[in-house]
Amino acid sequence: MKVAKVLAFYFGERRYYPHNKEGVIDLFKQQIDAHSTINPGINMDLIIVNHDTQDREVYDLLDQYDNKKITTGKIKIVHRFRISNDISFGSFKYAFYLFQKEYDYWFFSEDDILPLTDGVIPELIDILNSKDDVGFVGALKFPQNPHTGHNYTIVDGYITSHNHIHGGTGLTSTNKIKQVISKIPSYLDIPNITNSETIKEVVNYQNAENYEVEFTNSFIEAGFKLKVKNSSDNFLHIRENIKL
Repeated sequence: MKVAKVLAFYFGERRYYPHNKEGVIDLFKQQIDAHSTINPGINMDLIIVNHDTQDREVYDLLDQYDNKKITTGKIKIVHRFRISNDISFGSFKYAFYLFQKEYDYWFFSEDDILPLTDGVIPELIDILNSKDDVGFVGALKFPQNPHTGHNYTIVDGYITSHNHIHGGTGLTSTNKIKQVISKIPSYLDIPNITNSETIKEVVNYQNAENYEVEFTNSFIEAGFKLKVKNSSDNFLHIRENIKL
């Protein structure tokens, strides 16, 4: 089986940590270090999707890592040439669109979540394949804090309290994404694919939550259920400084 991890990166000004290009460059180097030491437990390539700001320094940095080997695979650099309002979740879909024939499983994550533990990916694959009705497995178990809105209610491993996976962080398969697309053909309607010649460069966070929900809620609409890995301390969410 072939597995890809997709990290969505944006090297421009940001609302929260890491705030700006310099902060994102530091975060990028942290991710490379982590993926050069942590063993996911299976052969897995790392696809970096750059929300392209047309910055020469960023190009030069990323060029150094294209095709570079990591613990169990290699790095692929993709420049998503428009800054679009579907943010990370559109970049997840864009990576799938480009490489869907090359990989069987997909792990999606935003750039401020660092891996901490070896061997996590096979566990997620086992959960995904445990029953036909599982469409997407969330990798992050948030601490039970009523103020975050992130804590899941879990029954037999299934998420019963939320209609999506927070941050879209988790694993699914090419087969299950294609089943979603077959029932929701608009699922891959992202600017880079369907109307790249006409979309304007825009950053719009007003609908960010909608895009986050839609990314995994579409699996529910297609007839699947969502599960979550029932353990913590596998990842570090740097922005919130919590282990997940």
